[in-house]
Amino acid sequence: MPGPTSVETGCAGCHISADDDDDENVLTFSEEWDGQENLDRHVRSNSFRDLLSVLDMATEPPEIQIHTVTEARGMEVIRAARVEQS
Repeated sequence: MPGPTSVETGCAGCHISADDDDDENVLTFSEEWDGQENLDRHVRSNSFRDLLSVLDMATEPPEIQIHTVTEARGMEVIRAARVEQS
């Protein structure tokens, strides 16, 4: 799943990993998208439909979280904080 998703337009990252609590039945699948339009296109895609089919087969209801970032800032934040500290 990560391979095909990672080459979709607007995909900034796609990762799958085992959960931290050592439960071998728990996997974390995370995706990062450049913009809502790209995320929406992905959610309507056949590959996402396949993911939903897998989630439907889970023995327990899956936990789904969608996090959004409304602003991304860079080095200027660090510079400003360090100047205030001096």
